[in-house]
Amino acid sequence: MAELNNTGSGQWSEIDASNTSPSPDGWPSGTFPNQVEPIGRSTMGAIKRFWDRINGTVTTTGSSNAYVYTPTSTSFPTALVAGEKYTFKANFTNTGAATLNINSLGATNLYKQTTSGPTALTGGEVVNNQFYVVMYDGTRFLIINSLPNAVVYPGQEITLPSASTVTLGSNSTNVIAISGTTGITSFGNSGNAATPIYFVRFTGILTLSYNATSLILPTSANITTAAGDTAIIEDLGSNNWKVVNYSRLSGAPLVTTGSTIPIGSISGYIPFSITGSNTTASLTVSAGQASDVNGSAFITSGSSISWSVSNGNAINGYQGGTTLPNSSTIHFHACSGTSGTGIFASLSPNAPTLPSGYSTYFRRIFSILTNSSGALVQYGAPVEAEGGSLIFYLPTQVLDVAGAAPGSGSRVLYPLSVPTGMKVQPFIRANTVTGNGNFLLTSPDETDVPLPGGGGTQWSAAPGEDINVSGSVLDVGGNINSGILTTNTSAQIGIRSSNTAQIYVVTRGWKDFRR
Repeated sequence: MAELNNTGSGQWSEIDASNTSPSPDGWPSGTFPNQVEPIGRSTMGAIKRFWDRINGTVTTTGSSNAYVYTPTSTSFPTALVAGEKYTFKANFTNTGAATLNINSLGATNLYKQTTSGPTALTGGEVVNNQFYVVMYDGTRFLIINSLPNAVVYPGQEITLPSASTVTLGSNSTNVIAISGTTGITSFGNSGNAATPIYFVRFTGILTLSYNATSLILPTSANITTAAGDTAIIEDLGSNNWKVVNYSRLSGAPLVTTGSTIPIGSISGYIPFSITGSNTTASLTVSAGQASDVNGSAFITSGSSISWSVSNGNAINGYQGGTTLPNSSTIHFHACSGTSGTGIFASLSPNAPTLPSGYSTYFRRIFSILTNSSGALVQYGAPVEAEGGSLIFYLPTQVLDVAGAAPGSGSRVLYPLSVPTGMKVQPFIRANTVTGNGNFLLTSPDETDVPLPGGGGTQWSAAPGEDINVSGSVLDVGGNINSGILTTNTSAQIGIRSSNTAQIYVVTRGWKDFRR
């Protein structure tokens, strides 16, 4: 019998008297008694097929954004008719543009209705196990029902554990608490395009890693969360997300620099628990925050980070491999990128080759010496001083200059037991044991000037002197222990002396300006 949609061999009419097609497609005049039964059965079949079609009795099959609708009787329909509706239960959630194939009549585009007209699906509009009503407009199918079985937007809060990828879009609510401390680099696949705004609360300290495309943050830099902080996050589609608002529970503003410390400064990132040999060396770096080397962003770690040479040329490892070199300076850098934040050691103080995923921003945070066996020197806990600088004290003080006689000519540069590759302020003790003489200590960046000459106290003219010995009289002209003196990048200071003065210099430690 003809279908109610006017496909088939006959046509059903809304005008009673016009339903006269030959049996079993109609009731022609003079219908014989033996024709009544097939007409009645075909009428029941057509009505049942229509009822099933509009009441969601069919669950689709198919995959990969291609939905397949197979009715109980595959004899109908035989064609798609503009204006006809179908209801179905989806067997998967679409992730992009989708099609619907009714009774093997061909894959037909499945669109959504918007204020600007029919639009191809982008992902999340058709949700697994939900019911949908679609209408054929002569060219494509349009989803015409509102969100089926949807909760009241935005819904009740649920909790998800932190992970590198926390998928927001596959849940029954848009109100989510994120627990744990694992850093987040993505919010996963896009969700329902009709409800793209998510309300997120953090219950712990973790790092949101900035990405200019997939995870846009208001600071254009990483954000370290705190318990109770909240964020409003927009699903941009195509698995891209944007934090449109971030609020700290403390009320502190999320400034454009992304930090509460001034550009160029550093706070935290202090090494402790230094141990191991050249192949087993390890240490722990405290939580910290620092502007990167260019002052363009902030690198933040909300918790301590464990570093080990055994990690090799990878994050939280050493660029040179799994063995530290003897009698060298190892420079430690905080670095961040699309994979998160970590620590990386290198022989380079300012141009390390950073691991993939951590090379967007970096900053040297401290430098440590290795001994003659390649093990890291095990300092006591460094002291954080003004401007974020660190003070290191050697566990064993070193006699670096032993009886040298630089003479009164141009100054001679002597290396100290402090890091190379950058300038530091050495902490030293200096003296001479010669019966008569004086000497002057200078930073290599200072102008090299001669001593005034002669014995006796030399404070009647610049540059004065540091120590003068005349007979048995020791005259200290300045505080050698704490005077401002800086090395060059080769860990050297300059010394000039009068007569044959023999100079001794003991190194106690240094201040690392971390610049």
